[in-house]
Amino acid sequence: MQAMQFAYAVVTASEVAYFSYIYSIVELKHYRKATSYCRSVQLLGYTMGSVLGQLLVSFNLMSYNNNLVLTLVLISIALVTSLFLPMPQRSMFFHRSQERHKTGNVEEMDAQELPEALGRGDMCAGDGEMAEPPEEPVRTRSCRQVLIQLWRDFLQCYSTRELLYWSVWWALATCGYNQTINYVQVLWQHEEPSQNFTVYNGGVEAVAQSTVFLAGAATAYGIGFTQVDWAQWGELALGSFSGLGAAALFTMTFTANIWDCYASYIVFKCLYILLITIAM
Repeated sequence: MQAMQFAYAVVTASEVAYFSYIYSIVELKHYRKATSYCRSVQLLGYTMGSVLGQLLVSFNLMSYNNNLVLTLVLISIALVTSLFLPMPQRSMFFHRSQERHKTGNVEEMDAQELPEALGRGDMCAGDGEMAEPPEEPVRTRSCRQVLIQLWRDFLQCYSTRELLYWSVWWALATCGYNQTINYVQVLWQHEEPSQNFTVYNGGVEAVAQSTVFLAGAATAYGIGFTQVDWAQWGELALGSFSGLGAAALFTMTFTANIWDCYASYIVFKCLYILLITIAM
């Protein structure tokens, strides 16, 4: 179990790196569509894995050990495939403008002029994209210059109230979600011991993922092609859907019926995927 938790931590960290990679190779204007595509494919993969695992176990087509071997083979194929993905040609944090600015190199600006220009919005080009003038390659910049720019970007980003509370929600919700999916099997075993009951845990995961895929993928795909004012509707969506998710968790915890527990888990998972897609 300790080895599994360690591996899961590495996988989770790699997922963050993977999504960062995606955003470093697409233009800012394609971020929403890229998010919808990535989330849809991810949900499809989860669904296929859950369905396949349940079928192999339910029909005695493969033992648990062979199931693990199959999983290892599939992950190895994914690893080899990732080696052929294109490398980013630019930094995610240091985008370069294609147009020459009359102001010249940002490093040549007076130390007091740069914050003022940022404050006036002179260096922004719509949708929050930083339209920096052409600079020397990042590799020639000093560590101090890089850290200063990252610090300014940090202050600029998290001075936005909407971004701040969505980020806080993301951190807390992801922790709760990971806790739930890690230990829900233990809860199910407590609710209904497997020796007294035909185990449908994999089937429930498959149903949950199928439901999540249909609802989440539709939401993810739809968000990529629609314009929604999240500044107006974001807090309402966060509050209402998070409240429903909390109610589902309470039901899972205190119910004595395994089927109610299963249903609450499906509802909780759907709500989380819906909100995390909106957050992305």
